[in-house]
Amino acid sequence: MKVVLKYLGSDKSLAFTDQVLVSGCNFILLIYVGKNLPTTQFGLFSLAMLIIYFLSNFHRAMLTRPMEMLAAKDTALGMHSRHAVVLLANLGTAPIGIFFLIGAAVFLFNDFGIIFSGSVYLICSFFQDTMRRYWYCTRNLELALLSDLVSYGGQTILTAIFIANYEISAEKVFLIMAMTSLGAFAIDLIIARKKKRVFIGNFPAFSIKDVLMEHWAVSKWICLSIFVIWLSAQVYPIFISFLGPAAVASYSACTIVLRAVNLPVQAVDNYLPLQASRVLNEFGVENLKQHLKATVIRTALVGLILVVLVYLLTPLLMNIIYGGIYDSSSTILRLLLPASFFLFLGAVLGCYSYAMLDMRASFFANLAGAIWTFTGGICLVYLYGIYGAAIAASFNAAITAAVQAMMILVRIHAMERMQHQLAA
Repeated sequence: MKVVLKYLGSDKSLAFTDQVLVSGCNFILLIYVGKNLPTTQFGLFSLAMLIIYFLSNFHRAMLTRPMEMLAAKDTALGMHSRHAVVLLANLGTAPIGIFFLIGAAVFLFNDFGIIFSGSVYLICSFFQDTMRRYWYCTRNLELALLSDLVSYGGQTILTAIFIANYEISAEKVFLIMAMTSLGAFAIDLIIARKKKRVFIGNFPAFSIKDVLMEHWAVSKWICLSIFVIWLSAQVYPIFISFLGPAAVASYSACTIVLRAVNLPVQAVDNYLPLQASRVLNEFGVENLKQHLKATVIRTALVGLILVVLVYLLTPLLMNIIYGGIYDSSSTILRLLLPASFFLFLGAVLGCYSYAMLDMRASFFANLAGAIWTFTGGICLVYLYGIYGAAIAASFNAAITAAVQAMMILVRIHAMERMQHQLAA
C-alpha cells in the first residue's frame, strides 16, 4: 500500500483514483444489470435507483456534506466527536429514508421485493458513506479508497459471479449491494477503532444537539437545493414512465453511459470543496477567484473533449456496451451530451459555492432549472416523448450552470467589497 501511495503522490490523485473506482464499478454493475435483466424489470430497477439516489443525496446534504464543510475549523478531537454524532444520526435518517422510498414506490412501481431489498441497501449505504466521508475529512484518503474497494468493487464482482451462475433479479442485485456496503462499514469501524478515532458514546467536544443544529444551519439550503435539483433534472424518467418501463430503461441506458463521461464531476465533488475552502481560508478571496478561473477553464476544455469523443463514438459505444439491446437509443444519448457538459461545469461551480458557505447559489440555480422543467421541459416531453426529455434535460443543465455562475460572481464581488471596506 505504501508503494501505491507514493506513486499516487497526493490527495488529489487519491481522490481521483477513488472516484474512478466508484464510478467505474457503478458503471460496470449497471451495464451488467442492464444487459441481463429483462427490459421491463430494468426499467423498474432504474426507477428504484432514482429514488435511492435522491434519498442518498438528502442524507449527504444533511449530515456528511456539513461534516466536510466544517471539518477545516474542527480540532482533531472535535472532528472525531462530530463524526460519532453523524453516525448516531443515521439511526434516525435511515427509517425516514425507508418511509419515503416506500411512499414513492407505491406510485411508481408496486413491487414488494424491490421495495424491501432497496430499503436494506439504503440503510447500509448511509452508514458506509458516512465512514467514507469521514476518511476524506481526516485526510485518510487511502482508507476511503479501501472502503470503496470493498463496497463498490465487491458488489460489482459478486454481481458478475452471480449472473454467471444463477438467475438474476433486481431484488438480488440490491441485496448484494447492501451486503458489500455493510462489509465495508464493518471494516471501516475496525480500522477506526484501532486508530482510536470515533466512538459512539464518546462525545468529549460537542453535544449531539449542538452538532445537529450546526449542521442544520449549513445544510438547510443544501437540502432545499437537493429537492429542486430533483425537480429540475431527475424527474424526466418519471415524466416518461407513462410510456412504459421499456422507455425508462432506454433513457436509463443512456444516462448510465453518461456516468462514465461524468467521472471527473464526481472526482472534483469529492476533493474540490475542501481544497477551495483551504484556499479561501488560508490565502483569501483574490486567490480563490484565480483558483476558480483556472479550474473552470480546465473543466470546460476537458468536458468539451469528452463530449465530442462520445458524440463521434455513440453508435459504437452503445453496441459494445449493451450488445445491440439499446442501439436504437443512440440518438437519445447524443441529445443528452450537452447536459453532461453543463453538469460538469455546474458541479465545479457548486464546489466553490460550498467553499464560500453560500448554499443559496445552488438552490436558486436549480430553482431556475426546475421552473424550466415544469414549463418548457414538460412541453417538450409531451410533444416529443423520450427525445423531448433528452433535449429538455440539456437545456435544464445549461440554465442551471448559467445561474450558478452569476450567483458565484455576485458573491465574490460582495466578499471583495467587504474586504476592501475592512482594509480601509
